[in-house]
Amino acid sequence: NHLAGFYFSGEVVPKDDQLAFQWTQKAAEQGLPMAQRNLAGFYANGTGVEKDEVAAFQWGLKAAEQGDVEAQIYIAVHYNQGKIVKKDDKQAFYWFKQAAEQGNPIAQFNLGQLYLKGRQGVEKNEHKVYEFKAYEWFKKSAEQGHGGAQFSLAMCYARGIGVTADEVKSKEWM
Repeated sequence: NHLAGFYFSGEVVPKDDQLAFQWTQKAAEQGLPMAQRNLAGFYANGTGVEKDEVAAFQWGLKAAEQGDVEAQIYIAVHYNQGKIVKKDDKQAFYWFKQAAEQGNPIAQFNLGQLYLKGRQGVEKNEHKVYEFKAYEWFKKSAEQGHGGAQFSLAMCYARGIGVTADEVKSKEWM
């Protein structure tokens, strides 16, 4: 995978996207999650290979299944948007949660959004529980500096979503 990186960057050897793709593919086929995620990127962008979003998704899923946080977010986004695969709130929720539980602030923010919008793939019969979970995930993400989460957390405090309304805390997060 290092050799692929050298060809991709062109820092040690002349830049060659096709060789970078080939070496990444070899590493991905050996089951290396980072290589699988990188291969997904090659396919998604058409770098060194013909663009193929389905292959990109498949390689991204292999990496996600092995715990690669960036791949988990990539897969979650595709299920959330429904462009390459059919929109599936349960799968989007599942993959965002996998990455969020590993501490990723982007995933934590998105998971909070899904809870807040009632799109976590389960029946929305416990609205206050979901609001509290949204608040919790926004807080975790906000504490890591995610701007969208900081704004969402401020709104939670301002409107009493998942937490007792607190104007002072709302202003602190604005």
